[in-house]
Amino acid sequence: MQNCNHQIKDINTYILYVLYFLINALFITKYLMRISLSVTLLVLSAYLLAGLLLPRLAARVGHVGSRSLWFAILGFILVLAGMQYLIDPYQIQVDRWSAIHNFINYLVHGRYPYMAPTHLGGYGSPFPVWQFLHIPFYYLNNVGLSLFAVLAFTLYTVKRLYGNRATLCFLACLLYSPAFLYEIFVRSDLMANFLLVLAVINLLLIKQAGLSTRPVLFSLLLGMLLSTRLAVAIPFFIFLLRPFLSLNLRRKTSFLLGIFLTFSLTFLPFLLWDMKSLLFFEYNPFVLQTRQGSLSGILLLIPVMIYLAFSWQDSRRRLYGNIGYGLFLLTAVTFIINMATSGNYQLFSPTYDISYFSMSLPFIIIANIRKS
Repeated sequence: MQNCNHQIKDINTYILYVLYFLINALFITKYLMRISLSVTLLVLSAYLLAGLLLPRLAARVGHVGSRSLWFAILGFILVLAGMQYLIDPYQIQVDRWSAIHNFINYLVHGRYPYMAPTHLGGYGSPFPVWQFLHIPFYYLNNVGLSLFAVLAFTLYTVKRLYGNRATLCFLACLLYSPAFLYEIFVRSDLMANFLLVLAVINLLLIKQAGLSTRPVLFSLLLGMLLSTRLAVAIPFFIFLLRPFLSLNLRRKTSFLLGIFLTFSLTFLPFLLWDMKSLLFFEYNPFVLQTRQGSLSGILLLIPVMIYLAFSWQDSRRRLYGNIGYGLFLLTAVTFIINMATSGNYQLFSPTYDISYFSMSLPFIIIANIRKS
């Protein structure tokens, strides 16, 4: 049985490595193919070969002091933030940053914020809690800075759980990821959202908080986090399904009701402000967050997510890996079904946003981090 478990762990490790390189290879291919196929293949080969050396280099890293770690983190954040400011956001053909900036701009000027167009003419999909968390960064005139704040918080939780060396390795894997660097340079908030989810799960593990003993805390947390993006339901479904099923009927009901009430209350001010626009506008946030999904996709994913929720047992690495699988499959299945129904099989066309694969990256990376 022990040999079998070790084999499963090894297989999971290899699969997670493949997914890490696959996601990043998609970004390299999409943007370098505009230059030439030969350049793309050359860079992909160099990236893969250099990446294969990462585990060996990580194994040679000795003692990492806390002061050295935080100096390294601060240095990288300052350099990357400085590079972010070199790029004019209005020249970027990605409007996640302006979906948040313009929402808050409308809000502080007394205009209904969910009617705020982005700089590309679209509309914002993030839910209220995520928008409000960006208000401090709005007043710094760069909502893209939220990624660095969430990253620092996530690294703190990784340090608490796994030590300095593991934290440095986690940061190195992020910095080696073109998908992560893309998020920085286009001021996207997508990966920041799932780094926050990882940080919250880590914090719950640090505090050893259990659903059976802290149901109110969990229902408030989940209701608030669902009011960022609906996709955060997947990590928590995988994390909490087993302890949820062990609750009695009354506690199950109160837990779910608490999540629903918390989530609903975050929308109440906007509902009272302009119910018609919130619920019936063609591009309201509920439509924007669900329009690429389908009933067939949900039916396909439910049994897979149930398996992922039951198969991690008490292994944190399996938990992280299963969440990574779940988020990756959410995007992959959605794209495959949309390709089959639309007949558009061009993955790099504007129809498909490959950055959604980045939701899984923080979990894929931490699943292969060893405690130091």
